[in-house]
Amino acid sequence: SSGINAEYGGYLTVLANTIDNFLHGLAIAMAFKVSRNTGWLTTAGILLHELPHEITDYAVLAQSGFTPHEAMLAQLWTCGAGMLGTIVGGLVENSFCCNAVVLPLTAGIFLYVSLTSLIPSLLHRPLTQTLLQLIIMTLGIALTYCAASH
Repeated sequence: SSGINAEYGGYLTVLANTIDNFLHGLAIAMAFKVSRNTGWLTTAGILLHELPHEITDYAVLAQSGFTPHEAMLAQLWTCGAGMLGTIVGGLVENSFCCNAVVLPLTAGIFLYVSLTSLIPSLLHRPLTQTLLQLIIMTLGIALTYCAASH
């Protein structure tokens, strides 16, 4: 029974990652429509988020019973969804969709993930690790602000 649940977990991971990557692609395309600077900042932020995320997803798929080849193909599939999101975002001409829907929605998702997953996990670490993580997050916010304002 646990093998079946693990397998479903792998497929759910692929589904969630496909949707996530599609939205990331959409956000990147829309961000470039706002400005080149916003586009590059969004791309860098998503890249920094996705590198560890994809490695973790690969490990989850391997633990779910996917062979290494199947896990890699599944990860490539989800990356394709990101490319599709970028294409769709590039084809959308409506700036309202870009400025009032996609970018705020993406920012909200990032905030939701950080506030519900990352920050609570810091409470279970030693104080020095928590402070270091908070300093690094603050530096990331400050760098993003500085880059966006120039």
